[in-house]
Amino acid sequence: MMNFEKLEVWKRSARLSADIYIHTKQITDFGFRDQLTRSGLSVPSIIAEGMSRYIPKPPQDASFSWN
Repeated sequence: MMNFEKLEVWKRSARLSADIYIHTKQITDFGFRDQLTRSGLSVPSIIAEGMSRYIPKPPQDASFSWN
């Protein structure tokens, strides 16, 4: 199984999520800040979830037959 942490898109989205958290600390509208940080965190989370659902198909064996 492929490790999602090796994907460049996951690394970049995780960095973006951390940056959003850092740059929104000064926002006093806590609902808005919470919405921003949660949406930023959802991107790397969805990538990780998608990778965990990935199941490679077994190779097709020409000698296999149902008969």
